[in-house]
Amino acid sequence: GWRQMVEKVARVYNSLSPDEKKSCIIYGDNYGVAGAIRLFGKKYSLPTAYSGHNSYFYWPPPLNSQPQVIIIIGGSIRDHEESLESVIKVDETDNKYAIPHENRKPIFIGRGFKKPLEQIWPTVGHFI
Repeated sequence: GWRQMVEKVARVYNSLSPDEKKSCIIYGDNYGVAGAIRLFGKKYSLPTAYSGHNSYFYWPPPLNSQPQVIIIIGGSIRDHEESLESVIKVDETDNKYAIPHENRKPIFIGRGFKKPLEQIWPTVGHFI
């Protein structure tokens, strides 16, 4: 189901304006999601995906950059409202063969970071 998830993320990415695409990053709630987007997203010209999960935390986006838009896979709107002015659910993953916590993950578009990325990134690390 990783390829199908990446196809959905690509549709969300392609719904953005050209200006938003230039300043977009992708964030997966775990390293599997981010890794799948990095691997299969090349076909769709997706930007690099990041995650705060385990060792992926040590590969952050350029912290001196300030993206305008973020596509987030996983979590809840509440998880993301603290950092973003606007968060909307636009889709969800769907794979009948996925383990339960990997299925029906929401896909969000977030806009308007409330703080610089260099202040947000240290708070996203989770190691399990």
